[in-house]
Amino acid sequence: MPVLRRKSVIAVVVMLSCVLALPASAHSVPIDTTISCPPSTPSAGFTDLAGLDATTQTAINCVFAFGISRGVTDTTFNPNGAVTRQEMAFFMTRQATAHGLSLPPPVDQGFTDIAGLPLETQHAINRVVQLGISTGTSPTTFSPTAFVPRWQMALFLYRLAVLAGVTVIDDPMAEAFTDIGKYFDGIQTAINFLADGHIVVGTSEGIFSGDLFVLRWQMALFITRVLAADSITQP
Repeated sequence: MPVLRRKSVIAVVVMLSCVLALPASAHSVPIDTTISCPPSTPSAGFTDLAGLDATTQTAINCVFAFGISRGVTDTTFNPNGAVTRQEMAFFMTRQATAHGLSLPPPVDQGFTDIAGLPLETQHAINRVVQLGISTGTSPTTFSPTAFVPRWQMALFLYRLAVLAGVTVIDDPMAEAFTDIGKYFDGIQTAINFLADGHIVVGTSEGIFSGDLFVLRWQMALFITRVLAADSITQP
């Protein structure tokens, strides 16, 4: 083999090895949450987390330590259960206090479909609307038992982050979701903000899957990433 050609082949091999050594997408890597949820976070005692990775288990233990989420029983978290709107109301109001925000006294927001819920749940729903984090599904309904899709979750987290003064660095590559054009501008802004902060990543490269329901283990990850973006440490 001529020397020049041999050197060219070697150069190509080296170049390819360098490219292949790069991560698939640095923009799909979530924010480091250890400032808020270190590995030393105590176990909440849930017995149904065994199939989850260490980061997710820590996130679940972390939201319990912050008092943001509880189990569905004393020993189970139900990580694969879909998050309901009433659960989200609790998560968002409790997280607001973790960011140092004061909750307003609960004022009836006129929802006719929450009267049969425990008073604590009604207060959380009214407060999350008073804070501007959520709205009803109509002027008179909140739909407390409806599941939360990812696009709604993005709106809730974005509004909470703005209230808490969380800032993120613009990362255009992180905003490369190709399936969010069907949503109105406010939803796209929320999704892109969270992507900029590496608080949410896609379900695959370039795909956000906004209509999929949020599972409880996923919500724990999203919540802890917002805490980390605001440098909140455990109490």
